[in-house]
Amino acid sequence: MSCLTTYIPPKCPVIALEVFSNYLFVGQGCFLKIYSISENSFLTESEILHYSVIHGITFKRDSTGQEDNTVLSAYGEKKFVIANFDRGAKKVTTCSEAILEDWIYHLEFLNEQDLVCVILGHCQVLVFDCVRNQSLVRVQSKDSCTLYCGKLFFGNEWPNVLCAVGTVFQEVLIWSPGRSNEVLHRFHQHDVDNGESLGDTKIAQGAIFNIDIDVEHQILVSSSDDRSLQIWQWVIPEDEPSPNDCSKWQVKSAARLYGHEARIWKARIVYPYVVSVGEDGRCNLWDYSGTLVDRFDLRKIGSIRAVAVNMTDKGPQIFMGSDDGGIRIWYPRTKRETQHSTFDVLINYKTDFVRAMCLIDHNTAFCVSHEGRLLVGSTTALEEDGFLPIGIVRCSPCRQFLCVPSEDGRIRIYDSKSLIFREYNTKSSLILSVTWLDSIGVLVSVDGARAILWYLDGTLDPDASFRIPKGRHPWLTYAALCGSWLVCGDANGSIFTYWQQRKQAEGLIEWKQLFPSIHGKNGVTSLAPCGACLYSTGRDGKLRKFSVDEEQGLQMISETKPLSDCEWLERILHYNDEMLISGFQSSKFVLFNVDRNQTLVAVDCGGGHRSHDFIIHEGYFYFAYVNKRKTHRYVTRLPRLLRELEPGLHPSSINCVELAEQDDVDLYMVTGGENTEIQFSAVETGKFKPLVSIQGHLSSVKCLAVLSHDKESLLVASAGGRSELSVWRIQMKPELQWKRVANHLLGTPFQSKEEKEPVDDIRYMSMCFHADTGTLIVAGSDGFIRSYSLQGNKLIPVKTCKSHRFCILYVAVAHSNWILSADTAGYICWTPLSMLLPETSQDAFMGDIIRFRVHSAGANAVDFRSLTETEVEVGSSGEDCSIALSRFTILGKEISLKYKRVHPSCHASQVIGLRFIGGNHIITASKDQRIYLWKVNDDEISVVDYTRTSVADVTSLAISRLRNLIVITGRGAEAFSLNYVMRDEL
Repeated sequence: MSCLTTYIPPKCPVIALEVFSNYLFVGQGCFLKIYSISENSFLTESEILHYSVIHGITFKRDSTGQEDNTVLSAYGEKKFVIANFDRGAKKVTTCSEAILEDWIYHLEFLNEQDLVCVILGHCQVLVFDCVRNQSLVRVQSKDSCTLYCGKLFFGNEWPNVLCAVGTVFQEVLIWSPGRSNEVLHRFHQHDVDNGESLGDTKIAQGAIFNIDIDVEHQILVSSSDDRSLQIWQWVIPEDEPSPNDCSKWQVKSAARLYGHEARIWKARIVYPYVVSVGEDGRCNLWDYSGTLVDRFDLRKIGSIRAVAVNMTDKGPQIFMGSDDGGIRIWYPRTKRETQHSTFDVLINYKTDFVRAMCLIDHNTAFCVSHEGRLLVGSTTALEEDGFLPIGIVRCSPCRQFLCVPSEDGRIRIYDSKSLIFREYNTKSSLILSVTWLDSIGVLVSVDGARAILWYLDGTLDPDASFRIPKGRHPWLTYAALCGSWLVCGDANGSIFTYWQQRKQAEGLIEWKQLFPSIHGKNGVTSLAPCGACLYSTGRDGKLRKFSVDEEQGLQMISETKPLSDCEWLERILHYNDEMLISGFQSSKFVLFNVDRNQTLVAVDCGGGHRSHDFIIHEGYFYFAYVNKRKTHRYVTRLPRLLRELEPGLHPSSINCVELAEQDDVDLYMVTGGENTEIQFSAVETGKFKPLVSIQGHLSSVKCLAVLSHDKESLLVASAGGRSELSVWRIQMKPELQWKRVANHLLGTPFQSKEEKEPVDDIRYMSMCFHADTGTLIVAGSDGFIRSYSLQGNKLIPVKTCKSHRFCILYVAVAHSNWILSADTAGYICWTPLSMLLPETSQDAFMGDIIRFRVHSAGANAVDFRSLTETEVEVGSSGEDCSIALSRFTILGKEISLKYKRVHPSCHASQVIGLRFIGGNHIITASKDQRIYLWKVNDDEISVVDYTRTSVADVTSLAISRLRNLIVITGRGAEAFSLNYVMRDEL
């Protein structure tokens, strides 16, 4: 029995997806997972392609879907397996497996029993007998070139099999391996005029990544790394007796498609559509003519590498597998349900134009013209009575009232139905902005940094006046009521609060709480109360969450950036119990579902500086905007929301991982990624369950430290690029909540003269908590170790120490008086704790920094164990692939190296993780994707067991000694269990 067994299958990029007979088959790492499409549920999983990654799945054609068993093949790298899926028992059984001499690009079953046809990496096709485990026929094409993809088609009889392959030389080749090794058709992708017959002219722009074929409709689609798709169509002569004799085909370019911003990984044909996915996180739906029918854009999940399509009565159901290990279901719009027109307005466009507008309902616009005319719909123009609007109109949230300010300091509140107005006088010569307070009042910003409040059910006299914080742009942009607090945002990006009462005292009311320029310098755009919380957006692209207390006011909990490339978030609204955010990406208006992480609408309207408004009504989205002096109207049906069949982790590499155990029952995993996110997940039997994704870092997260705050919450410290350090409190019970407690950026006040490296170039690489004092000890790429004290909501620098000359990779408190660290030069360093802890927390122990050279290159992986009060054993490994065991004797201020044993070439590549387990065992993980369990003897170490992970680019290792679990992270995550019975026998 193996000591190391898979506890949680790899959560890594999904490479293979196939739909067959109401089941979804997923290749993730070496595991085959099966889901029921009709029940939307997980059925079973099996590790069938040991130590290889599944790249493709095919099915035996006589498996019509009516039998209880499905015969399939999963292949990847140089290996393939034949397996049987028992639908009744929901079990996958491996029948046979084979390892070939070259990369496998496609495999199909032949009609002859136990025979398969395989495309290999250098333009070879072979017929393989799965029972005898030998190849019967091998055909080498005369064009012996390296392939990127391949497809077998046109029958399951060997003489009739046709082969289409894409090469690294930007070519698509078609040949009949059962008849000849001559290439019958050679054509080149892209930049071919539609309808032009293809010859041998080399005009392609990139290597061919994927090929798919629709035999019935004689369509072939190819995708390339030049970000384009090409649809080809072949014509079979009418007098041709054998349609699979492709020598007389006429192949023409039918359409050239551009709709991706990066490489296209996969394209699938499902009549009458073509679906393409790529590195840019987009999924495009095309028709055969080359028209873009619908698009799904979700860049936050990373590259989409796999796609499968299930045709239903309501249209295509598209399954997408992405780099974050998630599987999502998209229901595209197949009908053109979009209208783009202009509003008919009573205006002479030769002398006048619309300056501002808003929507009264989904069909009617209220406009203010440049000459000051007020226009309603296409039939009404209000009488001119000396009221000169200033080009601003604001509609109340309930769409019942309209507020129009004038040049002489008056405002009019119109009833949107009767158009009867009520006029108020601000007694000011300059109105700067108008903001609705829900639908019960209006706040008018005037000169002198003042805001005047009128309630609609009150008198014509102001109900209150407020002082606005001074700034470059002293006027309000948004206001909201949160209990007894009036919360306002201004054009300087600040948020501030007032104690709000219906009848206020005379004079200007001062603000109680101020968050200066929290949304940058371009302004706050919206405030949305939600229970005991408040959400805010601004033109810095950030969504911030505040807790609201009746006595204390606001306290910021978190900040996120829902759209990575959107710097202008405009409005928050709740629709069908989900949060939507509107904003602008350059000149495009976008509507984004925050909970589903899905872009719902994108309209090229020219940008957010133009007057615009939108309404969602009965499932349709109505958007009006002013562009080129006219009011445009855009109507579309909102798409069906994205469904998540399997949640994902990080879309890019996971740099660090820590495990946290609570109450000996729950186990949690905290991960930090290259995408600047921190994810908090529950470790359950058989799966990682993501609970929350935390954003807030400016750069990648390189290290984490976890401290149990109490039985219901954790303190998590995170650090990484741009010398940024943050502390978060994560509360698990009674409900999951999180907030950033403190944040610190290394700056000049704390930078000593010895710190020569620019602050922005410093990266924090490792950290730990000092358990007794709660002091946070952080190691940087500049060779300094720094300590911080958490005081309230601030991280206060305590001390700094130059312990290394090179980048520090590891730091830990290894003794009551000493800190252990290691660097990229292979040095292990002992630093006295007194150099980093506050004076009051450490006795008068003073010592010198002591260094030992252990490795010839960087010490990436270090761990220690205390043998006695005076002896510590340090295990280390790193870029030189060796494992070193060093025993140190600590006597007061003196540390001596008792002995050092170096065991070379323990891994094939650099070791990134090393941990002591039990009394005399070590677990190591390496970039070579191997995990070794070692037994430490007196003079040597020996291998007890090893396994291989499907996680590529391994970066970190964490263990739970209580549960005998090992978690590996890199381009994904995987967990292994150390068999308890076997471990006791060791």
